[in-house]
Amino acid sequence: MGEACKLRWVGVDPERRTIRVTPEKESNPRIFKASSKLISMLEALPKKGERIFGNLSSLRATFCASRKKAARKLQNPRAPRNSLPHA
Repeated sequence: MGEACKLRWVGVDPERRTIRVTPEKESNPRIFKASSKLISMLEALPKKGERIFGNLSSLRATFCASRKKAARKLQNPRAPRNSLPHA
C-alpha cells in the first residue's frame, strides 16, 4: 500500500510500458513491465498532482468507503471493517 501511494506520474513510461516503483525502504527502485490495459487505465486517471494515487489517508478513505458500499450491496455486516487488510 505504501509503494502504491508513492507512485508518481514520472515513473510511468507508456511507450516502454513500464512503471518505476520507489521502494519504502532504502533500496534501489524497481521497474516493472505493465500491460497495455494497465497503462490505459492509469492514463485515464485525473492528473491532480505528481502522485498517481494521492496520499495514504485519501487512499484509505476511498478504500473504506468502497468497502462499506460493497458490504451494503452484498448485505454483509462483517465487511465494513475500519482497517485495511495486511499483506
